[in-house]
Amino acid sequence: MTFKTGARDAVPIALGYFAVSIAFGVATVSYGFPVWSPIITSLSNYTGSGQALGIQLLAVSSTTLLELFVAMLIINIRYSLMSVTVSQLLSPKVTLAQRFIIAFGVTDENFAVAVAKRKELTFSYLMGVEITAFVGWVGGTVVGALVGNVLPEVVMTAFGIALPAMFVAIVLPPCRSSKPISFVVLISVAMSCAFFYIPGLNLLSKGWVYVICGLVSAGVGALLFPIKDGDEEEYDKKEKTNEEEKTSEEGSV
Repeated sequence: MTFKTGARDAVPIALGYFAVSIAFGVATVSYGFPVWSPIITSLSNYTGSGQALGIQLLAVSSTTLLELFVAMLIINIRYSLMSVTVSQLLSPKVTLAQRFIIAFGVTDENFAVAVAKRKELTFSYLMGVEITAFVGWVGGTVVGALVGNVLPEVVMTAFGIALPAMFVAIVLPPCRSSKPISFVVLISVAMSCAFFYIPGLNLLSKGWVYVICGLVSAGVGALLFPIKDGDEEEYDKKEKTNEEEKTSEEGSV
């Protein structure tokens, strides 16, 4: 679990981040923000979905600070749950200061790679994962911000749908394999359409629509499809069995 191992594991993440963050940089500049704005945002925030939503809200003059704060809190609160999980897997040698550094770099993809190891996580390994992915994210943002003002309009339009397309690509695979997730997504889509088309409801600003749709759909999903005690242990047993079968097959070959 060295820095080199972590960096190697994070290369695919960095490549994906690079492509997506180019779209973020281009989109931010297209909204009229200065070139340095998306770069500073990526350096200080490091939350893809949060940055994308935040920039969209800031581009709307009617957005209030309270609306922006609540929207960012809701969309980013998942990182606290991920950090708690990662903290339980950390080596006892990891200091408090190092834990704060690790917390900054916890993203969905970094979390998935780290937890998938199912081993005691060292500070050096996590730094390899997080720094490599971070370089990809910031690097792509810089490229997008710098080329955003010189790209043809047709290319700018294409980049404008890149971020929504990324979210669709993230949501669709889980929907295919999980009925509860599909149900929650359908509720959120239905509510979003209602807020867009129904007179009166369509007067509500985007930030509050995101917050309401997210909280209500997630709440309904939690009530209708609660995770029962023992489900996580059962999942771990299945994963362990699959790993043992894979190892056995590789040994026989």
